[in-house]
Amino acid sequence: MGLTPVLAALRARGAEALSLWIANTRSPGPILAEIVDLAQELGLPIQKVDRQELDRLSLTLHQGVIAQFKPRPVLAWGDFLASLDLKNAPQKNCLLLALDHLEDPHNLGALWRSSAAFGVKGLICPKDRAALPTQVVYKTAAGGAEVTPLFEVTNLVRALEDLKEKGFWLVGAEGEEGQSLWDFAFPERTVLILGSEGQGLSRLVREKTDFLVHIPLTGPINSLNVSAAGAVLLAAYAKTFQP
Repeated sequence: MGLTPVLAALRARGAEALSLWIANTRSPGPILAEIVDLAQELGLPIQKVDRQELDRLSLTLHQGVIAQFKPRPVLAWGDFLASLDLKNAPQKNCLLLALDHLEDPHNLGALWRSSAAFGVKGLICPKDRAALPTQVVYKTAAGGAEVTPLFEVTNLVRALEDLKEKGFWLVGAEGEEGQSLWDFAFPERTVLILGSEGQGLSRLVREKTDFLVHIPLTGPINSLNVSAAGAVLLAAYAKTFQP
């Protein structure tokens, strides 16, 4: 997973941690020291092992540290929808991010990290023909997966309809079409929808959107990677509703 994801997981889910493995050749550093201190506070068993043992335990690069946790309970889509009743909440704004068949795991991980940084309440992505959570995604998310829940839905269009019934507005990001982001006023309850790397928004998803927006670019490069564009859009929403 990497040092930062392990630290984020221990902070968020320390009560669910089972054990911690550290390579006996791992160089000390401030993040590792914080991991060890937190593990000791939690009474977590710490095992020093050689890197070959960590390689066997891990399916991806581990940076010399691996933590084991109890399986995370999966929140059902219906339960998540029920939790979005914000009528009596002191803070009315709520942002969700929907990914329309995003395929690159690094983009998924980067957007997961940005979502956690900007307070997104949940990520929604289809189960089929899309990047799914893997060790690469978790590492790229750098702890975001421990903060922001991700929901894999069978039918993205149906999920978007569910959210519209909950009072959310669907805002799609699409190339140079729609309103300029700098002139757009985000609704309080927004589902921001990003399309796939190659095709953008699918026709059915596009037809469901209430608004289309684009990021005006002023330099010689006329496009942004979807994860970079997503970070800009999330920041714009956050700026609108900053305290």
